[in-house]
Amino acid sequence: MAVVLLFAIQSFFVGCKDVIVNNTGGVLPCPLPKEQLNGSYYSPTYATTKMRLSPSGTKLLYKQMYSSRLYMLDLQTMQTTTYNLSSLVDSVYNDIGPISFEWCPYDETKILINGGGLIDIDGKGYRKFRHNLLLLTTLPTPTISIVSPKIWGKYGSESGVYLLSWLSNSINGDDKFLIGYSDPDSYGFESSMVFNLQMNTHEVSPVHQTGYLSTVRENKLSGNTTWYSTMGKNKYLGFMGREYQYPTLSICTWLSISPNGKKVAVSILPVSDSINGTFTRIWIFDVDSIQANPTIKPTYTELDLRKLFCKYAFGGVWAEYITDSTLAITMHSDQDVISPMWEITDKGKLIRQLVEK
Repeated sequence: MAVVLLFAIQSFFVGCKDVIVNNTGGVLPCPLPKEQLNGSYYSPTYATTKMRLSPSGTKLLYKQMYSSRLYMLDLQTMQTTTYNLSSLVDSVYNDIGPISFEWCPYDETKILINGGGLIDIDGKGYRKFRHNLLLLTTLPTPTISIVSPKIWGKYGSESGVYLLSWLSNSINGDDKFLIGYSDPDSYGFESSMVFNLQMNTHEVSPVHQTGYLSTVRENKLSGNTTWYSTMGKNKYLGFMGREYQYPTLSICTWLSISPNGKKVAVSILPVSDSINGTFTRIWIFDVDSIQANPTIKPTYTELDLRKLFCKYAFGGVWAEYITDSTLAITMHSDQDVISPMWEITDKGKLIRQLVEK
């Protein structure tokens, strides 16, 4: 175990009460974003991503695109703490940054981080890139233990790895993690496994049959049902033991369940023949409706950032429920260098800006 005092930076940001946003009222036109010379759009240099709400609903973990830091926003004080993971691990690892992370379901002082970075095995320079580690982090005075599965080897996995979930049936002394896994030369996560921390054992998870898992959430208030999306040849959303295919779904990047378990927000990139329809959307599903009609493909309410706010999310919208009716999302205006975090209702009304970057 590496135990080092954390180099932490704390900042204070008050959510804007009078943020000026172009609200189109759901009616276009909103100008299409300007293209770069290569035909792509201007993606912000700084973007908040992968927001995850704590079990108590008081704190929000997130990361910044292209940053090796982990951030935690206190939703009561609006104070942000910045964590430098590299200061907490052995010097053989350099510039370790968070890839994905999960709160412990029973103890909010614990966070599991899938970290990746450079490694200096022979002391002659950082000659290998992106070894994956599982880092068990304890708060508030942070310490880190490397708890990677033994099958990953001494220095972590060279294969593609993504932490999907700290499973809700975990208890102290019996922790289980769901991990997406692939071979080094393959595209996407071809399988997933459940890793038992204390026993250091793993087994292939049977939860998906139609492709590799891209995101997973568990609804503890709805019979511990699993909600997930799969990627591969076909794209499915899995709700409460059934899988549904949506022809307009290209990529699902994020799932979030409201604290009361009544709604699910799905961040998606759609398939469309029109450029007007190719930008990131949020689909809101009603859990009670799905439970009442489980054999019918669930319908959803769509939030279109361009129509609602004349904004975009080229780095992903990462919609995360932070109350029973509001979401933390990432969005920006065309050609902005920063894509801040905002709070909106799940009906599409802007509330405030949460953090700048």
